[in-house]
Amino acid sequence: MARRHHAAKWLLLAAALAGGLWLLSLFAFTLSALHLDRVDPRDAGCVSIFTGRQDRVLAAIDRFATDIVPHMLITGTAEGTNRGERDEMVARAPDYFGCCAEFERESRNTLENAKATAAWARRLGCTRVTVVTDDYHLARALGAMRAVGAGLTVKGHAIPFVRSGELSFGKRARLIVPEFHKFLAARIPGRR
Repeated sequence: MARRHHAAKWLLLAAALAGGLWLLSLFAFTLSALHLDRVDPRDAGCVSIFTGRQDRVLAAIDRFATDIVPHMLITGTAEGTNRGERDEMVARAPDYFGCCAEFERESRNTLENAKATAAWARRLGCTRVTVVTDDYHLARALGAMRAVGAGLTVKGHAIPFVRSGELSFGKRARLIVPEFHKFLAARIPGRR
């Protein structure tokens, strides 16, 4: 009986330590999501916008669709992006879309966005790529980009979402916790 009690204490201690480590890691991840990486368009190189919220894409177009940024890719525009949204994107900077921006319609997740971006950058001869996505998603997007973008210098530009103050604590938690789990899963060897 004493051995079972002793084993149960060790098991409880191990569970408490694992839970504490998870909570500490989640806290660190959340802090990194709240730190906004901002890239000046003059330092951006080529820009790839990982789609999602329409507001994210439009904010990125407003910031980077200039003659300073040589090329822009909006990746993952097939699922969930309707023609009206694409038209709105083009209307934001019609001259820029006529020469320097393109849509990639095959990607369905972050890793596919990264692979499409790396292939696009190599095809165009870009050596510097700025990935634009929401603040809470940037760490995972950069991890995916660095995993598949050998030879590319990769930066990240975060569009405020979790940090914007528009979301309640519960909604923030429902975004951050699953993103944290995806971030951890992406770091498991062989998962790419």
